[in-house]
Amino acid sequence: MSQEEIKKWGKGKIIAVSGAGLFALMIILGLLVNIDFLAVPLFGLPVYITGLLVWWLWSRKGFSKKKKTVINAVAILPVFAVIFFLNFLIFNNIASSLNKPSLVQQNKDELDYDAVNMAAEAFEKLAAEEKAYEATPEGQKCKSAHPDWTKKICEDVAKQNVWIGMTYEMLVASAGREPDSAKPSNYGSGTQWQWCYHGKTTMCFYDNDGDKKIDAYN
Repeated sequence: MSQEEIKKWGKGKIIAVSGAGLFALMIILGLLVNIDFLAVPLFGLPVYITGLLVWWLWSRKGFSKKKKTVINAVAILPVFAVIFFLNFLIFNNIASSLNKPSLVQQNKDELDYDAVNMAAEAFEKLAAEEKAYEATPEGQKCKSAHPDWTKKICEDVAKQNVWIGMTYEMLVASAGREPDSAKPSNYGSGTQWQWCYHGKTTMCFYDNDGDKKIDAYN
């Protein structure tokens, strides 16, 4: 714009046009970030009113000194509106960042979800295997005598396996007979048991807390 055009338009008109441009830029930015200005009373209403005033003043043909002063005052409002708008964006982004789960938490939630699904699938598979085992002759025989035993326990007992945590009942079933010797003892902390089978080698089992479960053996 030439110097003559600047004088012709006047300082007030230039400021008014600049204010309208800032208002338009603010609308465009709002559309880009999907923000409804009417939903933000802090700066939405002042911006709309300022835009209308700037447009009205800008459309006037003549400008007195008083009107130029008014235009200068009104046209500066969009500048403050832009500042409010930018502040809103900054604080909105900060709040969104604070409320958004961290990447570590998201990964943890995904892992937890996968773990639950894997556990559910494993449980369904185990239940299917148990049901299939109960239909076999071996399973029917074991479950009829020991309904609370699982397929694995029945199979381990049938193979005469022994393990820490097995009950006295399982021990007898695995060995096929009662122990050759059973020695209780009490040293002030409750009854303890030693069960031994004698043969080519002696094998003893120990219940250290009287719960009828094997805590050790040799």
